[in-house]
Amino acid sequence: MTAAGEREVRKTVTVVFSDLVGSTELGERLDPESIRHLMSRYFEEMQRVLQRHGGTVQKFIGDAIMAVFGVPSVHEDDALRAVRAVAEMRERLRVLNEEIDRRWHVRLRVRTGINTGEVVAVDPSRDQNLVLGDTVNVAARLEQAAAPDEILLGERTWSLVREAIDAEPIAALTVKGKSEALPAWRLIEVKSRVAMPRVRSDSPFVGRTEEFQGLWRTLERAIDERICVLATVVGPPGIGKSRFVAEFTQAVGQGTRVVSGHCLPYGEGITFWPLAEIVNDVSAGDLPGAVQRLMGNDARVVAERIAAAIGSAESPGSPAEIFWAFRKLFEALAREQPLIVVVDDIHWAESTLLDLLEYMIEFASKAPILLLCLARAELFESRPSWAVPRRNASLIPLQPISESDATTLIDRLTTREFPAAARARVAEAAEGNPLFIEQLLALNADVTATDGAILVPPTIDALLAARIDRLEPADRAVIERAAVEGRTFHRGAVVELLDEEARAKVGACLISLARKEFIQPDQALFTGDDGFRFVHLLMRDAAYGAVPKQLRAHLHERLALWLERVAPDNTGDYDEILAYHLEQAYRYHAELGRTEEAGRLAQLAGKRLTVVGLRALARGDMPAAIGLLSRAANVLPKDDPGRMPLLPELGTALVDAGELARAETVLQEAIDRAQATGNELVQCRATVASLGLRYWTRRAVADDLASLAEEAAAACARLGDELGLARSWLVIGLIRQQFGWRASYEAYEKALGHARRANAPREESAALMWLLIGAWAGPTQATEGIRRCREILHQPVTRTVEAMAEIELGCFLATCGEFDQARSSYAHGRALLEDLGQRLLAAGTSQELFDLEMLAGNPAAAEQRLRESCETLEQLGDQSFLGSSLGCLAEAVYAQDRFAEAEQMCKRAEAVGAADPSDLDAQFRWRAVLGKVLAQRGEFDAGEALVRAAAKLIQKTDWLNARAGVETDLAEILGWAGRRAEALPHLQEALRLFKEKENQVAAKRVQARLTAIGPGPAPDAR
Repeated sequence: MTAAGEREVRKTVTVVFSDLVGSTELGERLDPESIRHLMSRYFEEMQRVLQRHGGTVQKFIGDAIMAVFGVPSVHEDDALRAVRAVAEMRERLRVLNEEIDRRWHVRLRVRTGINTGEVVAVDPSRDQNLVLGDTVNVAARLEQAAAPDEILLGERTWSLVREAIDAEPIAALTVKGKSEALPAWRLIEVKSRVAMPRVRSDSPFVGRTEEFQGLWRTLERAIDERICVLATVVGPPGIGKSRFVAEFTQAVGQGTRVVSGHCLPYGEGITFWPLAEIVNDVSAGDLPGAVQRLMGNDARVVAERIAAAIGSAESPGSPAEIFWAFRKLFEALAREQPLIVVVDDIHWAESTLLDLLEYMIEFASKAPILLLCLARAELFESRPSWAVPRRNASLIPLQPISESDATTLIDRLTTREFPAAARARVAEAAEGNPLFIEQLLALNADVTATDGAILVPPTIDALLAARIDRLEPADRAVIERAAVEGRTFHRGAVVELLDEEARAKVGACLISLARKEFIQPDQALFTGDDGFRFVHLLMRDAAYGAVPKQLRAHLHERLALWLERVAPDNTGDYDEILAYHLEQAYRYHAELGRTEEAGRLAQLAGKRLTVVGLRALARGDMPAAIGLLSRAANVLPKDDPGRMPLLPELGTALVDAGELARAETVLQEAIDRAQATGNELVQCRATVASLGLRYWTRRAVADDLASLAEEAAAACARLGDELGLARSWLVIGLIRQQFGWRASYEAYEKALGHARRANAPREESAALMWLLIGAWAGPTQATEGIRRCREILHQPVTRTVEAMAEIELGCFLATCGEFDQARSSYAHGRALLEDLGQRLLAAGTSQELFDLEMLAGNPAAAEQRLRESCETLEQLGDQSFLGSSLGCLAEAVYAQDRFAEAEQMCKRAEAVGAADPSDLDAQFRWRAVLGKVLAQRGEFDAGEALVRAAAKLIQKTDWLNARAGVETDLAEILGWAGRRAEALPHLQEALRLFKEKENQVAAKRVQARLTAIGPGPAPDAR
């Protein structure tokens, strides 16, 4: 705990450890008084260098120095400041060693480690321990691994400064206390004074048409009226100010002279640094000669005063004299041709430089000059007058680029191989900031996370953290509490989370934060409150990251209580948000080892997460159900009584989502724990879910599963468990449908009744769904099927039932030849299933698309979707849909005359179907296709035998379309063999079955073949 009044924060800093080598030997050679003087001299020089670059010396440890960059204030270039400081320390030590050698005849050597990372920091004026954390330990380990006179950089430090240095990687370091080897780089030299991340100069330029035209008009005015005008391009870091100006100056052409300089964030003698860069460019090292060529009169005085200003001469000059000299220089340059003076990063400019720029637009005369400045909004805090409208001065604000421009930029920066999911994550996270787009693309190209997570480059982290760290304490307290609620937040929540004495300033702080472009107004969700949102999601994350975990835990719980109080009554809309904040409070207490508080919050969070998870399961939203129930299971202790009943529900959701391997683990845990505690209800529900899982994975044959499912149903009936009964009869229906859909209807009807009595929407939906699937695959006629599907679609049903009604309606419509409408209906239903995360069922419906497209005469379309679905089913571990889907795929390939490939598909289907010989759907399909393939090779007897075997397998079922299809296959082979008379009854039976199903399209095709068979040689039926 810190003392009263201290503010503990989490922040990213750069830590420097530098240690003398051979100090023991030094002590043996020198008198203690000499050592004290020598070390004092060394520490004094090194401390001066560190402080000049913005570092804070935390402590001297024997003969070692520990310094921190980022305390008390974070800067976006802290890592570079640290590296520059250490490089200067190395140079300074070389000079100092000459003095030490002359006096004491010894030379000092040091080794240094630099590391960047997150620490916990407190006010340095109140505590000797400025920063704590693993970042400090790693810096020390890097120093210990360094050779004499060597500087080693940690991975994050290197990533932040690599554009400004030369460094070489070394072998990863194995150090004490770290489970993995540490990557490290050896510093060679520092190349640049700045390493601020910017949009690349070769990056595609998109958008900005209006701003571009406005700046062009400003330049034209300066030229037409021969005056000096000031234009300031304003925007947050990364918005593309430098890229915008570079594009503009390139477009003006050779008729205009462009000179440029940039302001530095810190240093000595930097007031006129950008003008010094311009002068060096203009004069090519000969300032007096260049000035003499340009102006003649006053040349000597102008050159002297400019030289004094930029530090190349010692004669002093007043600001007025310096301003006059630069004005004369710029006027002279502009008389030769129009002049654009670009001054970058003026938010870092000294006040004197800003005075000079304002002086120019007032006093420069008869010279076309455009002073083109680039700034962040922080400029207006130190120089409010810069934002005031005035003559010959304008502001050009840059906003985030549009969504379409961002898409264009991403497309131009990436290749076709760049994953679409990664593109979408980058576009969402970058929110129109071109720099963020570039850097997020570079870091996330190979990220395959499916939960929306995205890696944030340390350069962006540093930019955002530095902006937040510069805020006034009151503003910072407000923005941190706003971040606890999320991207969008309410004034009332911020007030609730602040201490009593700070609440009066909330309104003013929110206005201040909006003016500084941290937040913006948004719609409030609660009556009588004000809503806001962070201008950028990554800004919210940076603000939240600065809050210590102990405070986060406290604030999340307070926010949950506030939401419970202000959320509308009688609605569950906010239950998930409440659960999230309680879960976060629990997590942070647990991470900090506060077991009592963590245990209390685990109960609250687990209960809320279970409620909203079951609600998601009921509505068929499997990703939400799995996420919420998994979080509830993770929050609650293993032996908590509330945890066990949610495991069967989680397992059920996992089965529906196709996460079969994980479902098996969860359900087995539920069964084991239920048996150990004698909880028969949980054991029954977990067993039923496990039976469903075994059906999909074909871990048991249907006959065995049938008896087990009926035993489970009897147990549920004895316990009076209507929900368990509904699920049991659903499994029984799945098993019975292998022997015909009429056999399964009774089971599904029973499941429907139990589900309604249990008030279980998911199970009710499942029963209705399977009844719909059976309507298409079984004996229901097309007219009745269309009526039933449309009737359901006009009722208030779940999205799962809606999806299956659309899919099966598509199949029925295809039998009538209405293919466009059929495809549209199927696509809508399939999209609904995918949106619900029901991957297993969605993949299984590729068989319906196969039926539809084969009726439409488009086997290539059927093949494409079937291939995708088979890949998905194999990934999920499914063995039920997979066998029959492979058979359908073989048929689609065969229909395109790729017989050898179709044979290979049949072999795959045969191998999958071997797990359960009673799976008639899988067994008959591959036999029917393989039989035709063999007949194509002239092996008529073998082919006929296989197709007859297929027909025998399903002859007692009510699968009218499937039976008719096999009859046509058999007639096809008999026709090829010249046995027309034997083929005829099979075609007649197929026609009868298709007519019974009211499959008009298929019936017409069979009728045409019957007509064509007539007297004479049998035609090639293909």
